[in-house]
Amino acid sequence: MRPPVGICIPVRYVRCRDGDTVEVSLPKSEYVYAVRLADCWCPEMREEGGVAAKEFAESVLDNTESLHLFIPLDGVGVNILAALTTFDRVVGELWVSSTKTLNEMLIEAGYASREKPR
Repeated sequence: MRPPVGICIPVRYVRCRDGDTVEVSLPKSEYVYAVRLADCWCPEMREEGGVAAKEFAESVLDNTESLHLFIPLDGVGVNILAALTTFDRVVGELWVSSTKTLNEMLIEAGYASREKPR
């Protein structure tokens, strides 16, 4: 098995919009990027569990010393920009340590699911 193809960059946490959308910036930059956590579906803020999911994500990110954004590019083909931005957001994983993503932590703690709710 080969490692996934993608871009991995250090980022700085700015704020959480909700449980599965986080704003980050590049070090030494004030430009803010919205990151939609890949394969991680939290309840909306107006739904039951939405505020708790956001608070959990904020708690994790407030206590993370080293944060990295991984943007998977496997199978993208020619249109990389379309893969990077969806609804003015970057879709990716936020690595809070060398072994854990915020995406996984939200799912494992019961604040999110891997499947999009219907």
